This record gives sequence, structure tokens and C-alpha cells, in this order.
Amino acid sequence: NNYNINDNIQSNKNANTEGNTGTTTTNDDQNQDQQGEQGNSKRRDRRLLSDGTRIIRFRNGSQKEIDPENQRVTVRFANGDLKTTLRDSGIIVYYYSNADITHTTHPD
Repeated sequence: NNYNINDNIQSNKNANTEGNTGTTTTNDDQNQDQQGEQGNSKRRDRRLLSDGTRIIRFRNGSQKEIDPENQRVTVRFANGDLKTTLRDSGIIVYYYSNADITHTTHPD
């Protein structure tokens, strides 16, 4: 899978997930995510969108989005920063919202 990093950052800046329709949460999905994920006691709300995207909202205002193919994970922090990890390529993109700066880390 090839993702356009700039499109991903822009779509993450503009995304609004408050009014999602067709969202479901399953017990099997909840149990699977609880394994191996740190801080699960801080988890507040979980949603499974109709396209397969999983969204986990934390009490501190952060939100984690996992794409249906489990290749892209985006964390939206309460301060507006975004961290996107592309698992297939190992690229990590961090967007600092206050400074409007994007930092991209490539694997060695």
C-alpha cells in the first residue's frame, strides 16, 4: 500500500469523526485491542466505522485511528498534534499543530 503522506496529514487535520453513522463496537474487537495496548485503563470510547476503521478515544482527549488493513495508525492529540505511523514502510509522520511543522522519520 502506498499512502500519500501530505494527503493523509491534510485529511487528518480536517477530519471530523463526531457524527459518524453506522458505527459499532464488538466485544471480540474490544478484547483484541485490550491485549498488547498500554494504558487501556484510560480508554474511554471505542468505535468501529462501517469502512472498517477503528477509533479509540481516550479520556485525555487523544484519539487513535487504525485503518481497516491495519497499515496506518493515526493518533490525534488533544493539543492538535498528529502522529501517523505507516506500518508497511516504517515511516512515522508527526505534525506539530502550533508550529504548523511536519516531521517525517524514515527507518534506517
